[in-house]
Amino acid sequence: MSATDDAALSAWADAVLAAAIFAVDPSGTCGVCVRSLHGPVRDRWLALVADLLPPGTPLRRIPLNVTDGRLLGGLDLAATLHAGRPIAERGILADADGGAVVLAMAERLSPSTVARLAAALDSGEVAVERDGIAQRSRARVGVIALDEGMADDELPELRAAAARALSNAQPGHAVEVLGELSRDPVWFVRLRAVVAIGKLYDTAAVPHLINALTDSNRLVRMRAAEALVDFKSELPSIFSQVVKTRDRYGLHAFLAALENGDLRKRLDAELRQSAFSDGERDLLLAVLSTGKLVETQVAAKSQPIETATR
Repeated sequence: MSATDDAALSAWADAVLAAAIFAVDPSGTCGVCVRSLHGPVRDRWLALVADLLPPGTPLRRIPLNVTDGRLLGGLDLAATLHAGRPIAERGILADADGGAVVLAMAERLSPSTVARLAAALDSGEVAVERDGIAQRSRARVGVIALDEGMADDELPELRAAAARALSNAQPGHAVEVLGELSRDPVWFVRLRAVVAIGKLYDTAAVPHLINALTDSNRLVRMRAAEALVDFKSELPSIFSQVVKTRDRYGLHAFLAALENGDLRKRLDAELRQSAFSDGERDLLLAVLSTGKLVETQVAAKSQPIETATR
């Protein structure tokens, strides 16, 4: 078993222990922060918490864009119109009294929502005084804060494990997070992230893979090149971006991946039929033929990317 797998198992054991402690007394523990992206592991942990809570214990979700009326309570418009007098509606916090609330994307909560949650945790109640309503409701709750800012984790092994897991996720947010991890200070985190990005096969990942071609680590450059040549319908455009990096190590990795995939002749033919200007087309064909970067006016206009010393 690798060090990465050991770290992942240890992290899960800690997560199970935290779930058990929280379930004993949610409001007494105040809360738990779960740093994880949406996925089967996090869903499994939340299901574990629900199973460990005593039967009948309320467990409510608070969406990111929750309004004050939904969070704290307020005027129930439909009931008020029906009754002809102000009818109060209980908010999520009051509904969850004695149990727990789950905060989606807690790292993005607005300061005002955080302040209202903190006040409820401190006092164990919520007060509503507006729209002709004045009421106080008990709100003794524990908070499960789902923090999806995984790229900031301090342990490189966990960041690498997160990148590996994201290779099986749906593209979208996964590409964004893996893009951040592909710039990680630790080389094996960058490697895991680049491999995972390639498995997603999403064109939104191309800029991250192009950047990875300029990486100081040879393995990262190789994996980035292998992922890029898989976008066979985009080869001319991708090759143009590779040349514009002005990075000869990245170029060599890309050309090697082309050769291994038997794609050099295909790229040559597609470049000759491409919509590039004559000057840029000639430049790209020359680079493809010689494997060397050519100093031309087109190349001079591109924005060079600073690369680490090899």
